[in-house]
Amino acid sequence: MVFLTVLFRRGYLAAERIVLSTSLCFFCCYGIFWLFPTVGPHYFFPPHLGPQLYDGYVFNHLLYFLTSGGEIRAGAFPSSHIAVALLLTLLTRREAPGLFLPLALITALMLPAVVYLRAHYLLDVPAGILVGLAAFVIQKKFTTEAQRKSGIIDLDAD
Repeated sequence: MVFLTVLFRRGYLAAERIVLSTSLCFFCCYGIFWLFPTVGPHYFFPPHLGPQLYDGYVFNHLLYFLTSGGEIRAGAFPSSHIAVALLLTLLTRREAPGLFLPLALITALMLPAVVYLRAHYLLDVPAGILVGLAAFVIQKKFTTEAQRKSGIIDLDAD
């Protein structure tokens, strides 16, 4: 949603920054997953099986089918959910101000939700915040420097 909004309202260069920043954030998280493999709570606490099929939800079978094979067993620290959500929230403030408040609210609600839903431990949340902030600072410096060296001028940039 953020990418498409920025692409159509701000143009290709702004949308490219969104994709670059998000990719950078995910790569940082995956690198940390590799260096510090941490098994998430839904694998560690009973029943030790990870994602499970629960009764009573209309779309649960489809959700289970889509997510059961994609879980990274040792990918809890830091929370990439929080890191990318915070990064997109910060980018949205400049690139798509109309989405900022709703996205900030959703990101704020995610902070306790990822712990409550046993996707992450409490320590994973501030670590995700730090990775998201670091990715934001790095992308800002990198994209500014790259645009300066290449002579590309983003007329929509502040």
